[in-house]
Amino acid sequence: MSYEAADIIADKPEPKYVLPHETLLSAISALLDHNERFLPVVRDAQHKVPIGLLTSDSMANAIRNFGDAVEAMRVIDVADRIALYREDAEVAEFFDNIQKSGAVAIVDKSDYLINIITVNDTSDYFHALAYDMILLEDIEKSLRDHIEAAYTDSQTGKVHEGQLKSAIKQVLGRDKPFEQLTLSESTRLFCHPRTWDNYGKKHFSITPIALSNLLNIVREIRNPWAHFRANPTPAQRKQLKFAQLWFKRNDPVYPIGALDMVKTVRQTGDESIAGIQDHPTTFTEDEVEEGDSKYAKLAVFLNNQPEDTEQLQLDFDEIEEILGFDLPKSAREHRAWWSNDTVGHRWSIDWLDVGWRVASVNMTNQVVRFARIIERQKAYIDFFSALINELRQQPGFDNLQNRPDGVNWCWTRGVSVRDRGLASFNYSFGRSRIFRIELYIDSGDQTLNKRIYDGLVAQKEDIEAEIGHELTWQRLDNRRASRIARIFKGHITDSTEELAELRQKAAPAMLHYAKVMQPLLEAVAKELL
Repeated sequence: MSYEAADIIADKPEPKYVLPHETLLSAISALLDHNERFLPVVRDAQHKVPIGLLTSDSMANAIRNFGDAVEAMRVIDVADRIALYREDAEVAEFFDNIQKSGAVAIVDKSDYLINIITVNDTSDYFHALAYDMILLEDIEKSLRDHIEAAYTDSQTGKVHEGQLKSAIKQVLGRDKPFEQLTLSESTRLFCHPRTWDNYGKKHFSITPIALSNLLNIVREIRNPWAHFRANPTPAQRKQLKFAQLWFKRNDPVYPIGALDMVKTVRQTGDESIAGIQDHPTTFTEDEVEEGDSKYAKLAVFLNNQPEDTEQLQLDFDEIEEILGFDLPKSAREHRAWWSNDTVGHRWSIDWLDVGWRVASVNMTNQVVRFARIIERQKAYIDFFSALINELRQQPGFDNLQNRPDGVNWCWTRGVSVRDRGLASFNYSFGRSRIFRIELYIDSGDQTLNKRIYDGLVAQKEDIEAEIGHELTWQRLDNRRASRIARIFKGHITDSTEELAELRQKAAPAMLHYAKVMQPLLEAVAKELL
């Protein structure tokens, strides 16, 4: 949809103006009296044909060049040129001129002044449109969260997929994935007796007809805008704000016991959200790397959760502690900020990339519940099961009995010296779409781990020459373990063909990597133990 000058000036009052032969002092008074930054200069008061633009910059330039004789100056001596556009001109036509001069004049077919558009006007206009979009996202996400809460199992704290699927089929008369429901379909599902009688009736004082009416108003505002036919009017913006505030006052309510299985960081006694956490040797940790987004620390924190943690609850303050900075204001005010957006939100792309999603947000208590992505867990199981079958064909791994459990890494073989476990050879998917064949050094003693790592990194050139590839060396000073890895490009969401190609490389690459690294590790460890 195109945005025209008429859209921006629709609600603006008639413009103030000055005449060319007025004194500069009177023009300055007019600017101050009307709290304006720009005043159009018109040819005469009757026809109001714009011939210039008076700005604070143009006045300052005149005074700087003409000296102190301000009393003698006239507006025409000071005014800059002004570009003229019709009401139907698209923003793209005059955007560059606005950026350069600060304002343009909108005129009728006789070139008489209708209004002016300033750089602030365009900023305010598009800010309002962006805010409308946030309100719509808030409303739609709230509705979907209520539906998921209505079908959450009280024993597991997860959405009962079978019941939700059955309800969708009953309401729509056909199968359709929940995430693909339109706003109209979601409204029908939520206000249907099957959902409402077991959930809405318990938690809302309004009737399903009332809520349906409200959501239909939202849909009638949303659809023309979404199809680039019309922008929301001021009255419609008030309706959107009313709906958003109503949902904000009515957070989703989960069944008693549903959140008992959700890990709450402070209640489980973890040492420190942002500090070192001790995990068993069957767990590979990740860390923030140079070039990552500022929200990567949250993704790393989620990625570093033990495999038996399927859901995790954090309040906003805890998330800020993990990130090391305050969340933006929109995160505390708008549910839409927490949407699992794979395109527009850099922050959500980070947590989705490591296989976690926002399952629910309580805006009143400012608490977020994260959950592992079930489809991602199955994809990990399928990939690593097939890879292990291929790796079993390689000597030294023929007795491998590991069973993948749906996390982003897979153990293949441990290394012990003098009956002490020191490290393991693992496969792991990392952030930034990488796949690692790694030596993960974790004896349970941080000091020993770092000394082993330092002994190996001293041989870095010889090791990489024998491997035939550059390796990634991660001492992980803020972690107990250390990692040395060969990196491939790959992500669990790649196509079936791409994942099959990755597995074909990964099995022989692990064989060669372990053959080179294990004796070197054992030699270093024997000197230290």
